[in-house]
Amino acid sequence: FKVSPNLKHVKQPNSVHFDPDMTIGEVITRVLEVDESLIEVYKMLLRQANAEELKDALEDLIREEQREEIRLMACERD
Repeated sequence: FKVSPNLKHVKQPNSVHFDPDMTIGEVITRVLEVDESLIEVYKMLLRQANAEELKDALEDLIREEQREEIRLMACERD
């Protein structure tokens, strides 16, 4: 990486709280928030990556998280 990425603005998974009385919709919403944060981290790293192999891996991770979001949203509708 050209510089160390600044991750202070990224929502950390340990900052997301789950309660036992949450609905499935509320849980999915929280999980989607974490997924979005991961996507933002991967995009930030992708912009700074030098190696093509690393860029390819980050692009794969972004696509995987986006597929997971779609799957979760489908579960929420069921």
